[in-house]
Amino acid sequence: MKSALKLTFALTMYSVIACTALAVVNSFTAPVIAERRSNEIQKALNDIFPQANKFDDVISEVKSTEKTIKFDNAFLVKKDTELLGMAIIASGPTFNEATIMVGIDNSGKLKKISFIELTDTKGIGTKVLNDSFKNQFKGKAISDKFLVGKDVQGISGSTVSSKGVSKIVSVASKIANSYLEGVK
Repeated sequence: MKSALKLTFALTMYSVIACTALAVVNSFTAPVIAERRSNEIQKALNDIFPQANKFDDVISEVKSTEKTIKFDNAFLVKKDTELLGMAIIASGPTFNEATIMVGIDNSGKLKKISFIELTDTKGIGTKVLNDSFKNQFKGKAISDKFLVGKDVQGISGSTVSSKGVSKIVSVASKIANSYLEGVK
């Protein structure tokens, strides 16, 4: 009985020390991680809309229509007071998961996509990061279905990732276009 209490006490102390150490490490790393993500988002916004100088956060007004795809951020993009378009950061399943910024202009065309994060298998799933794949979306009409094999050329060996990216882009672009129609 005495040894069981000692063991319980020792395990409890190890757990408390480990949890405390994790909390301390998190308190130092969380702000750095948040700043890096913010920089990635700003870089993607500037890449998609280089002429823009104002990004109004409208995430509270925009919701995904798909259960598997969530919107992390949404911005109305402007140059001074002129509305240029909208950018939505959407996350969803690929082979693993992708977080993509999708930019839409006022004419209902997709400007560009930019990956914020991709956790697919390196070398296979990450082929969707290649410009040859990403550039297929530039200038696409929102009315396209973004079907791999029809509207978008898939990547051999990376079909699941290609389809996942296409679905994320399709959902985000349609919601962005719908929102822009109400704002114009």
